[in-house]
Amino acid sequence: MNWNEIVWPCELSDIVKQGLCQCAVEIVDLEEHKIDGNRWKMDGLYYISQGGVGVSVRPPDSNFSASAILGATDWMGSNSIFSEVNYYPIFIELAPLKILYFPRKKVEQLAQSNPEVYTLLFHASRLITVQWLRASCAGLYNREKRLARVLINYYEKLNGKIDGLEDGTIAVSQMQLSQLVGMTRPRVNETLKLFEQRKWISIQRGKITLNELDILFNKAKVF
Repeated sequence: MNWNEIVWPCELSDIVKQGLCQCAVEIVDLEEHKIDGNRWKMDGLYYISQGGVGVSVRPPDSNFSASAILGATDWMGSNSIFSEVNYYPIFIELAPLKILYFPRKKVEQLAQSNPEVYTLLFHASRLITVQWLRASCAGLYNREKRLARVLINYYEKLNGKIDGLEDGTIAVSQMQLSQLVGMTRPRVNETLKLFEQRKWISIQRGKITLNELDILFNKAKVF
C-alpha cells in the first residue's frame, strides 16, 4: 500500500511515512497470525485498510471482558511499542479484512533515528484509548446496555460498507455477539428477543436490522 493511501492519525513527514511503509507487511489471512484459537499476540502497530473486526480482551481468571469493533482507517497496537507487557486479544472478523502490520522492533528502530514516530504512537494511542475506555465502562453495566453498545458500535463502523446489506442492517451471529458482549449465547438470545419484542430490532438468520437507532444510541451511551 502506498503511504498516500493511509489515513494517518496526525501530520507526519513524508520521510517517516515512507520509512514506516517500507517495513510494513500486509495481512489478508487472519488465520495465519492467530496463536491460540482466535487470539493474536499484539506485537506492533496495525492499520485496518479494509473491513471490520471485533477485538475482545478478557483478563486471566476473570469474567470481565471489554470489546470494541474497529473498521477501516482505525489503528491499534500502539501500546505494544516499547512495552514488555504482552496481551492477547481475541479477533473476530466481521467483514473481509486487510491490515497493514508494522512490526514492533522495526517501529522502535525507526523511532530511535526519527523521534517523529513518537508523535504517531501518541495520536494512535489517544484515538484507540477512547474506544477502550467506553468498552471497559460498558462492561460494568447490565446486559441490555452492553448489547446495545455492541450493536451501535457495529453500525457506526460498518454500516453501508458491506455489500448486500441494507442500511441499518448488520451481519453478525449470536456466537460473535456472545464473544463481543461477554455473555453466554442463551443470555444474548434472551436480550435480542427482548429488543425484538420492543420493536427496536428485527432478527433474521445471520442478520439484525436496527429499527430504532435513536433508542439504541441512548441505551448504548456510556459517556
